[in-house]
Amino acid sequence: ISLDELAAADRAGELRGVFGSGTAAVIADVGELTWEGTTVRPRGGEIAARLRQAISGIQHGSALDPHGWMVPV
Repeated sequence: ISLDELAAADRAGELRGVFGSGTAAVIADVGELTWEGTTVRPRGGEIAARLRQAISGIQHGSALDPHGWMVPV
């Protein structure tokens, strides 16, 4: 998705959240994006919250690991 599409979705009230992911942060919501004089402040974040809960559950052993990601060390 381009930054222009992101800004247009925000203006239309269709932006449901923005997040980043990585090995240490798992899922982190983005509170604000600013570029070339445009600022977007995503609202919501329900999708990121569901993903964060699912991945954290697998990591902590409270949810099944359907993909075999966890390896005992």
